[in-house]
Amino acid sequence: MCSSDLLFIRTTYKNDKLIKRLEMQRKGQKKFISFLGAYGGTVTQTQYAELAGVSRQNISGKIKKGSLIAINEGSTPRIPVFQLDDKTGAEIFGLDTVNLALQAQDIGPSMMCTFWLNEHGGLENVSPRNYLQKNPHKEALKQVITYASRVGQAGY
Repeated sequence: MCSSDLLFIRTTYKNDKLIKRLEMQRKGQKKFISFLGAYGGTVTQTQYAELAGVSRQNISGKIKKGSLIAINEGSTPRIPVFQLDDKTGAEIFGLDTVNLALQAQDIGPSMMCTFWLNEHGGLENVSPRNYLQKNPHKEALKQVITYASRVGQAGY
């Protein structure tokens, strides 16, 4: 939501609670985009497809399926770059599988990104992203999926 949208709401509805909530959401969105900036930021679907060496249609299909995280940053969905392996430039080993497991937990894209980028004690105190880059095999993927299946549950 851009500042012109907030101005429209302010002048049209004059609902202070709604305005305050929308302004807080906007601030949160800005902080989240800044957080992603530390991990390469976000790019358009076309740019991501070029980086990953696949077609834009392939990327669009993955977004619809839920196997690739997309962030609504304005009118165009953007793809967080952290989903690409630092060494190979391809998508991180197991990305599709883990994202689908996270999607099954009915959480949003920001929580999915947070899962991928935060350290987990059971994964050698590294993030799932770094863990799978370091250990690109099925056993490591199984461990990450176990953690992904717990996201959103009490105590996690």
